[in-house]
Amino acid sequence: MIYLLDFREKVRGIYSSYKEYCTLAYKFIMSLITFIVIDVKLGFGNEFMNALSVLLLALVGTFIPSSLTVLLACLVSVACVFSYSPVLGFMLTILLIIVYAMFMRFVPKLAYAMLAVPIAYVFKLPVLVPIILGLVCTPIAVIPVICGTIVYYFILAIKSVESVSNSVNKVEALQVFIYVMRKFTENKAIFVSVILFFIITILVYVIRTRNIDHAYEIAIICAGILYLFTYLVAAFNSDLGIGIVGIVLGAIISCAIAIIVQFFICVLDYSSVENVQFEDDD
Repeated sequence: MIYLLDFREKVRGIYSSYKEYCTLAYKFIMSLITFIVIDVKLGFGNEFMNALSVLLLALVGTFIPSSLTVLLACLVSVACVFSYSPVLGFMLTILLIIVYAMFMRFVPKLAYAMLAVPIAYVFKLPVLVPIILGLVCTPIAVIPVICGTIVYYFILAIKSVESVSNSVNKVEALQVFIYVMRKFTENKAIFVSVILFFIITILVYVIRTRNIDHAYEIAIICAGILYLFTYLVAAFNSDLGIGIVGIVLGAIISCAIAIIVQFFICVLDYSSVENVQFEDDD
């Protein structure tokens, strides 16, 4: 254990010495992955979304505040969808305005958390973000989790139009609107995910704030078990977009990453815990 603690302190020391560069690197990686995901999910073959434009957008996201990075991602997403279908672009614009207004009102400092939710879905690790936010934030963190989940599934509904019609501009606007809304509202995975991730974020926060040994580890394991059980049950009743093997591996990998994150944030030596009780005769 002492070697792990030494390693952690060395990593922390390196981060403290090069904090500004590490922050820029982190922002660049998050921005790059975000715009790659936008290109893959909403590119629709647009010529302006290529490797060079994605790289330039990531560089811009590196040097601007996180809240503006979210705004930039929203604008790029809307531009991509509008070039494919004005109707879909209008629908996405309305949703993103509502989500961004809610995000800016309550949790502007958790911008990357909202971006991380769709990214985690792409990597089949959707439970990772709620667990980590429950470890490091207050219950208000449920807002970016819910917003990010809704945006991801709405993007999937928009993307499904491409497989239905190769020329969506020739389809009546009302038909496109009805199809997307039906695809979105009838997807049971949305409601399962929103409710489950809300519960997981709160559950992890409640457990890790209790005065018990290994509270962080217990919180992570409980969240992983709850996610695994709920998604496995839901997978037999609806299409979650993740296979059973993916659900199991996603739960294991997410819990492992969360434990690593917790290790670098806070490590407690429970062998030195002492419980003291005071008694007042009066």
